[in-house]
Amino acid sequence: ASNIPGLSGVPVKIDLRELYFTLYPSFADIAIGRQIVNFGKGTVLSPIDIFSPVNITDISFKRNGSDVIRVKVPLGTLSGIDFITQLPAGDLEHSSALKAFTNFHNFDIDLTGIYRHKANEAIFGVSFKGDLFAGIYGEFTGHFTNKFKSHYAECMIGTDYSILSNNLIFNLEYNYNQNPLNPDSLSERNLNSINKALFRKHYIFFNTRYSINELLSVSANLIYNIQDAALAGTVMARYNILQNVYLTGYIRGYHNNLNGLHIPQPDIEYSMRAEVAF
Repeated sequence: ASNIPGLSGVPVKIDLRELYFTLYPSFADIAIGRQIVNFGKGTVLSPIDIFSPVNITDISFKRNGSDVIRVKVPLGTLSGIDFITQLPAGDLEHSSALKAFTNFHNFDIDLTGIYRHKANEAIFGVSFKGDLFAGIYGEFTGHFTNKFKSHYAECMIGTDYSILSNNLIFNLEYNYNQNPLNPDSLSERNLNSINKALFRKHYIFFNTRYSINELLSVSANLIYNIQDAALAGTVMARYNILQNVYLTGYIRGYHNNLNGLHIPQPDIEYSMRAEVAF
């Protein structure tokens, strides 16, 4: 937050989510700097999206930028290899990953290997996304620690569907974690190394959005932690005032804490905010 003349008492936040430069040699696309890396297929509950996890405290579920080096090598029109390594910063966890991707019968299919350096953890995953009657996507991962002596699985399955000329959209996701973390055993340093906001056993995410016209939309979403009977639900309206300038009003309700942490939070919050995107 920052104090700006004429806005005394009004919280103002400048969020530098992306700042990077790119190189285009003949064999690859290379990007270095702060980037938003959509590595998985999920909207919110992706177990593969470890580089730019969703910020669940943000009403729009924006992703945080991550300082990475990314090299993408095309092996055809719809196939290739994607390598990412995260720049280390203090006690924060940093990871490296290699992904091979292709398209098979209109389904995007990825094979992914990830190494989390501080945790000494290897993650192997497969993900897919395509269309049947509705859009369907999923991620399945295996986590290996203690020199492959310990392991557990984590998966996500999701679907999306749209009607009214794509003006009304529904999105539903379910996440299962075979090895949920006990929040009572986590220190602040442990939390910094987890690099994800939701680490309990079962989660459901539901979202619907209706575009009234090109400028105005209304939406509602819900994240539910089944294990702890905790939830956060939001209803909001968003209006495009000018190009890249948005006015958003919302109301959000909470019950318990989504990740089981004993962090005080309001039962309900509401606000009006203006956003300028560059």
